[in-house]
Amino acid sequence: MIRMALDTLLAAVGDQRVKSLKKKYPELAEDIEFLAEYDPTEGKQVYLQWAVNKLRSGFSFDELLSALLVFHEAKKFLEVKDLNRYKTPDEVVEKSEEALQIEADAVQAERDAKHPTLVYSKTGLLIYQIFTKDQMIKIGRGSEWCVAHPGGTYWDKEYTVVPNWKFYVIDADDGRYLAFFAGDELAELRDWKNDPAPRAKKFLDEAGLLGGVG
Repeated sequence: MIRMALDTLLAAVGDQRVKSLKKKYPELAEDIEFLAEYDPTEGKQVYLQWAVNKLRSGFSFDELLSALLVFHEAKKFLEVKDLNRYKTPDEVVEKSEEALQIEADAVQAERDAKHPTLVYSKTGLLIYQIFTKDQMIKIGRGSEWCVAHPGGTYWDKEYTVVPNWKFYVIDADDGRYLAFFAGDELAELRDWKNDPAPRAKKFLDEAGLLGGVG
């Protein structure tokens, strides 16, 4: 109830802001009306004064609308959240798109941290590359792989200290295997019970992951 009352009050303030600016700048009345209509702050007209100032400086309605829409979307990710500190619509767009891209990259990195990457797929054979311990624990649950033990230290102290390390999990019709590469060299290939599994090398070869070595 309090939130609804506050929104109503802010909308009324927004309406008053529109009327006041139209009265002050009658030559811009039509553009002010359009900006108010497309206001991304849901009628509160928080950005209207800045937009009108930029209209008077010679920037077009389309430039301003584009800037306001992207700024509103990016505002919570921006270091500078005060629109009045931006001098031009281009600066608003540039900084806003930058912030949105950084956020998108962060979200993607978080997703990647939770899910292994599928690097090869065909019927009866899937090969995943594993980048984090959490991924390994998830995909290796139930195995005897030392690096998949939640409380183990092998991942941190034995394997990922190797330069250019790579882990792959092979999900084949005849079982699941773990491959560890030290650089380009295949250093270990294990079955589900952590026994050596040289027979599974054919899967890596088929996927082009051996690179002629190993």
